[in-house]
Amino acid sequence: EKKQEVEAEEGAGLLGKRVKIYWEGEGCWFAGVVAAFDAPKGLHMVHYDDGDQRWEELNEVRVQWLQSDGVEESVKGKAAVACAAAGKSKGKGKAAAVGKVAGS
Repeated sequence: EKKQEVEAEEGAGLLGKRVKIYWEGEGCWFAGVVAAFDAPKGLHMVHYDDGDQRWEELNEVRVQWLQSDGVEESVKGKAAVACAAAGKSKGKGKAAAVGKVAGS
């Protein structure tokens, strides 16, 4: 029971954080904000910058945590522009599982 409480606290502690999640099928990182946490399921709601909203299992996918300002934000913007220019969107697939990305 204590382990579950700690996990719930850590999960809720990510609310409002900016994140990039790698989508293997599209070969792109998609940025967004962690908006909610479902403690019983261990899932986080991510509101993506492209308007999409999805429940993600953040400990099971490849993520990068972003700061609200600085270099990481400009990298996020460039990645989003590159994916948009290539006509890529998340589609109906899933985010890439940890360890499933080439070169990781």
